[in-house]
Amino acid sequence: MHNPLTKQAIDFSKSDEAKFRQELHERLLKKRKLALRLGDLAKTTE
Repeated sequence: MHNPLTKQAIDFSKSDEAKFRQELHERLLKKRKLALRLGDLAKTTE
């Protein structure tokens, strides 16, 4: 994604929120007896 005013690219994967989510998912995956669904949602339903 880019900022239309500055015309510079924005890398959201380096944001504090993205780093927090990544660390949270890594910690949750290490927990016992916890199901963490990391898949994508289907765009169509049948």
